[in-house]
Amino acid sequence: MNKSKKNNTDKGASIYFAVSFLLLFNVLSLPCFGQGGTKKKVTEKDYGKWGTLHTVDVAEQADWVSFRMVYENADTLFVTNSSKAKKFLLPNGTEGRFIGDSHFAYRQSPFCYEIISLSDSRRIRLNGVQWLDAVNNKRYIVTSSATSGSPATMFIRDRKGVVLREITDVVEYSISPDKNAMAYIVKKGPHFEVWVVDLDTLSAMEIASGAYRYTSLAWQKDGSSVAFVKSVAKSEAVFSKICCYNRSQNNLKECNIGDKLQPAGRRIDIEGGLVLSSDGDKVFFSADGRSNRDIAGGPVSDSPEIWYSNTPLLYPTAKWIEGFQNNAVRYVWYPNLGMVNRITTKGMTQVGLTGRENYAIATGSNSYPVNYKFYPEKDYHIISIKDKSQTVMLEKQSSDPSMISLSPVSDLLAYYTGEDWHLYDPAKQVHRNLTLGIDTKWDTGGENHIPPVIPYGVAGWSEDGNGLLLYDKFDIWFINVHSGKAHRITNGREHNMVFRLELNLTGKAVNTNRMVLVAYDNAKATRRYCLWKKDAALVNLCSENTWNDQISGDCGGNLIFREQSFEAAPRLVFISAKTNERKIIHYSNAHQKQYEWGRSELVRYSDGKGNKLNAALFYPAGYMQGTKYPMIVFIYESLSQRLHQYKNPSMHNEDGFNTANYTLDGYFVLMPDINYTIGSPGESATDCISAAVAAALETGSIDRTKIGLIGHSFGGYETNITVTKSDIFAAAVSGAGVSDVTGTYFSIGEDIGEPEAWRFENQQYRMGKSFFEDHQAYADNSPIVHAAAIRTPLLLWSGKDDSTVKISQSIAMHIALRRLNKQNIFLAYPKESHVIRNKLMQEDLTVRIREWFAYFLKDDRTHQWIAKGLR
Repeated sequence: MNKSKKNNTDKGASIYFAVSFLLLFNVLSLPCFGQGGTKKKVTEKDYGKWGTLHTVDVAEQADWVSFRMVYENADTLFVTNSSKAKKFLLPNGTEGRFIGDSHFAYRQSPFCYEIISLSDSRRIRLNGVQWLDAVNNKRYIVTSSATSGSPATMFIRDRKGVVLREITDVVEYSISPDKNAMAYIVKKGPHFEVWVVDLDTLSAMEIASGAYRYTSLAWQKDGSSVAFVKSVAKSEAVFSKICCYNRSQNNLKECNIGDKLQPAGRRIDIEGGLVLSSDGDKVFFSADGRSNRDIAGGPVSDSPEIWYSNTPLLYPTAKWIEGFQNNAVRYVWYPNLGMVNRITTKGMTQVGLTGRENYAIATGSNSYPVNYKFYPEKDYHIISIKDKSQTVMLEKQSSDPSMISLSPVSDLLAYYTGEDWHLYDPAKQVHRNLTLGIDTKWDTGGENHIPPVIPYGVAGWSEDGNGLLLYDKFDIWFINVHSGKAHRITNGREHNMVFRLELNLTGKAVNTNRMVLVAYDNAKATRRYCLWKKDAALVNLCSENTWNDQISGDCGGNLIFREQSFEAAPRLVFISAKTNERKIIHYSNAHQKQYEWGRSELVRYSDGKGNKLNAALFYPAGYMQGTKYPMIVFIYESLSQRLHQYKNPSMHNEDGFNTANYTLDGYFVLMPDINYTIGSPGESATDCISAAVAAALETGSIDRTKIGLIGHSFGGYETNITVTKSDIFAAAVSGAGVSDVTGTYFSIGEDIGEPEAWRFENQQYRMGKSFFEDHQAYADNSPIVHAAAIRTPLLLWSGKDDSTVKISQSIAMHIALRRLNKQNIFLAYPKESHVIRNKLMQEDLTVRIREWFAYFLKDDRTHQWIAKGLR
């Protein structure tokens, strides 16, 4: 046994040494352009050399950055300055962050953090730590040893790791949003205590204690007040109070919620938490719709369920909503007035609070007819927090959250209806059309977009509350919400480019003097970052013909992001806040230069209606003009945007397909865009795919008799229907795809518990009407109906636990092809869902798909599991 352990240890050490050497090689190596010599072919054994670059953090002003390289068997966190004069390699490090511009902290292991001084490289290891945060303008560090179900020990330290305060027996804690105060609850025997510590002076004060259970700490935005719940058990019922402590006044106020709520006896929904208003005058909370006596519930009924056909919701959904609404009644407590007001009533769902928290927006429980949309129509109510008055603001409005936006700095809100954005002022109860007369289109109507029609969206609200940033198809507009004056701040329409706001957190106001934008160039399939400044020219931060993502930093500080193309592995780019100077900090996968690699180009074609479309065509590694190669067509909606996206070769693929694997194995790979006609998704897919293949064949290097087709999910459906309408493919693979359109339409989706009809009438399957309005169209677009026309060998696969597209869809197709004596094999993966998660099963699927295509496109007849199934 000892010998066996020693051997395992030696093996692990060898693996670690090899991976460490590889990481060091990648760090120190830069691409060497123009080198001579014969390049090697990538084999499956080489795949483990490839790693994935991830941005982590960037110091606000100092030129320090952090990134990770993730490999199949090891991860390494890096910290370096932009000159690369100093560098730290931190194997298996995670959760890295800069503490100011002088220190860096990261998780070394599940219960260990390390802090590094960037100036002198000193390291302090903090053992037994599960959580860490920097507070008080990053002067101090707070750590917790909390483990599930056990009290924690917390420490407040300086940046050097010196303990300044120790706190034991902590069961809950919360740091104020400004990070200048911390509230915590400790348990000592049967008693609980609530404390607040000032993170500037580090002085602490006990604000409540007793044989009560204190929970649900919630801070005022500026840290002036903190609220929490105080509970006590009496006669098997739980009675609760809400407490609010004002730090400057050293004043604690309590409210006995059970005495204030009507009907009496409700309890606070502790799981929903508390919300303390920005002014500290209001505490928002939820109350359970049942009394304490009802909490235990009654016996499970053995009566039959009664499903009515005239209700807006299907029975299971209605029962779930009913239970949810019991817990959704919202209240507000005024600590200074001792008053509790009810905000919503039973059956209403709160959408949010306005920016100044004077009004609540909620949707009603009205019963509009069933319309089979994912977001049904609702009435929107505006409720005054102060006087409880309630007004129906919108009737029969889509409940899609993209169609309503609340200002984070005022009580104004914007909503989309008709073909315009409107502004609503709840104080004046006034609606105003914000975009009337502006010569542009604000929604996706008429576009090749997944239904239903939705607005392009709201980019954000300006920090001063005067402006609303809106998207049209190409550009960003600034609308003055008071004067209505509008102007376009980008010129994407003129250049066929789409501009969108980057680096803005949901719910945060936007600094409209300086913004980081992302620009999509439709003609080149590129994605680049730009720096926008008021009254200044737009500054491009990226190289041409690249795809850029994972930006990190602040609009006013340093930035880092990842830049890549299909031919060039991702590299880390640093942008200095002081000079806008661009530096490449790290090249990932530098060893790629030793190997043959493919390239990509954009193929242009038109569908049968003359619509101009693009496809990304990836060339095989070591491509030689005059040689004929097989080609794989990978489909799912529109994929030409992957033209410049790098892909590591790997055996671990959730859908079994990997572009790099196939280009390295001597295949062309084609990824086309598909333009859809409502009511004819199958014909649309076949038309566009066939046109894209024809355009790719014009290269003269593709063997038209050796073309394969593959898709997953909706792409699996597209594969299923395409092989019933076209015989240009020598082999096909369909993963988790719908085969029986009618059967799916009349089923309940396990993932959302709703009838699947909405997917066909108003979503991705684009039928545009009900089955009963055009059952022939449903039959025309149902693969199983036309299975007899299939002449392409088809490999099917599904996860047996798939709740998105049930495995019965693949089984039905398999049974149909069996009955028709067609060439088909079906792979069913136990304990897998819509995609394959288990690493071994990913390898199995990746290998089997590779062998399936090799069997038919390369005439490799060595794979007996295929031969056995086709005899």
